[in-house]
Amino acid sequence: MRKISWLAILLIGGCTLIVEQSNLVSLNDSSEFRFLDEQVFIRSCRQLKEESYDIFYAAENQKCLEENAKQMQKLSEKIEQTNDLIKKEKLLDDVLASSEKFDACKISKGLTVAGFAEQSNDSAVAYWKRDKIIAYFTQVYQICENGEYFNKNDGNRIVADYQTVARQKEKNTPKIEKFKELKSEISSQNQMNKKIAALLSGDNPIIRKMQQAAPDFMRVKVNECPIIFFVQFLKENAAMLNSDFAFADNYQFMKKGADTLVLTVGDIEYTFLKKGKNSADVIVVKDVDQWGSQIINKSTILNNIDVSSSCLGYMRRSGED
Repeated sequence: MRKISWLAILLIGGCTLIVEQSNLVSLNDSSEFRFLDEQVFIRSCRQLKEESYDIFYAAENQKCLEENAKQMQKLSEKIEQTNDLIKKEKLLDDVLASSEKFDACKISKGLTVAGFAEQSNDSAVAYWKRDKIIAYFTQVYQICENGEYFNKNDGNRIVADYQTVARQKEKNTPKIEKFKELKSEISSQNQMNKKIAALLSGDNPIIRKMQQAAPDFMRVKVNECPIIFFVQFLKENAAMLNSDFAFADNYQFMKKGADTLVLTVGDIEYTFLKKGKNSADVIVVKDVDQWGSQIINKSTILNNIDVSSSCLGYMRRSGED
């Protein structure tokens, strides 16, 4: 009797295995799931246990998910509370690094969080893929429940945990995208501030003249480019075309009221008018043509473009040095 019972058990087990694998093959080939990535597919319940369940619930992977989720939340709060741009840039680096680590945590051997809860410019596509993967694993666990590796309702609990990870990723994504943009802006601002500090600390008689005459204009920008960089552009670059720009004695900075600065270099004159604390328009540019006649341009839009493009050109060249 014992031999028969053991034989029966083996036969039942073998039949169960065949049925499970057959059902998995059918599932993988179904029109509903055939377009999922190859690394998503499960071909046996043993593979589901060893390459999905065990990997997802491994202590190291759970630590990866939990710690990086907490770290992102903590750093996000600090970023909102911090005004110092250098500290904020460091915090942004840290939160973006935590986001990358969270994305690298595992759902299964071949599937990371990033691949599972992939975000896209087309949210409908991203949600479709995520929901398809969740639906796929739901059915895989249903096939493998009450077998050698899983008990009844294990699948519901496990898939619920997958959904928690997906919600966390969905919650984080808008913040992370905003932080990437903010990082780019703050990084540019910090680089700009370093260059301004270097100019202010250097032995530059033209910059000293400007600082003495109009200290409140030292960080004022035209179209997001500091006027101080435009002045440096005149000295370093425009001087190759007009020698007047090469000599500090030719530069005159004169304040007219609280919000107007007139920069004169030889026959050329630029009038800057503040609009707010740290921005300005170039309202008048005076020059002379090749016949000695004065040219006056009062087009603020064109003047701003001319000054800011020269200024940005200087910034790019100085960044390459």
